[in-house]
Amino acid sequence: LYPPLFHLISLPVVEWGSSLMALAKGWCAAIFPLLLLTAWLVFSRITTARESFLILLALSLPYSFYLGCLNYLPATLVLVAALGILLALFRHRWLAGGLLLACAFWVHAGLPWLVALGLLLFGLLEPAYRKTAWKILLLGLMGASPWLLHLARHASFFQLQPRGEEHSLETPVALVALGLFGWVVAFRRGGIWRFLAALGLGFLPMLSAYRFRFFATQGLFPWMILAGVALEAAAGKLRRPWKAVLVLLALGFASPTLHVGPSGWKIVWADATLFHLTESVPSKERATANPLFFSKFMEPLAKEVRAHTSP
Repeated sequence: LYPPLFHLISLPVVEWGSSLMALAKGWCAAIFPLLLLTAWLVFSRITTARESFLILLALSLPYSFYLGCLNYLPATLVLVAALGILLALFRHRWLAGGLLLACAFWVHAGLPWLVALGLLLFGLLEPAYRKTAWKILLLGLMGASPWLLHLARHASFFQLQPRGEEHSLETPVALVALGLFGWVVAFRRGGIWRFLAALGLGFLPMLSAYRFRFFATQGLFPWMILAGVALEAAAGKLRRPWKAVLVLLALGFASPTLHVGPSGWKIVWADATLFHLTESVPSKERATANPLFFSKFMEPLAKEVRAHTSP
């Protein structure tokens, strides 16, 4: 009952002779640059180059968000689609936006509903984009309807199970605080920026059952974009914005992160992606977080799955 599009996209690579391990590592190598490239292409068409850069910076800083993008590949593709929907809204291209939303439903079971909620709220908040937003929402649901009907038919097979990730929590506190400030800035700007504010609200239902992912991975997505908006607003209010940008970049590269677990809580002051990708010693806070699928663990597991399942 998992949406099939991600697997169908990956299938030709396997048919051409690639191993599943190589495919997984290839996705991990490509997915985060794809997200950042899409963000740049979208925001550089909506706002200034400086603000686009600051938004990309905010997206790239939290190490937990980076790991989440690599570990939850279909969900990251939905985030890419959400960026495309943002650009479609800006240009009032409801057909393109609707097709992207429909594809998102065929890739991931839950996250597209949060994007859909963001579209619904955006239509309520911004009358100038209401018609486009709700057309995208309607077309997306229509395009996803065969799969959604399939899920409804087999709804009795669904059951939420506890996940080990809920025993801990981490979040980049400084960037989240900036994101909250950026929400106010985006709402006051109005226009297309209110979609980011609406998306931030639309992701809040994750708190009901996916608290870790809200604070550490996919749930950070709109709030990190809004953090970039806040950085731009702060730089624009000072006489010498380049100095403000340097200070904010220094604070941002540290990316202090609050870690909460069974043994208590602590703040890791230098927890940015840049540090962890260049350090020689793995992160003590995430000893098992490496997303690159160690063959010695994954291949025996795959063997057991094949032995106890059938096509």
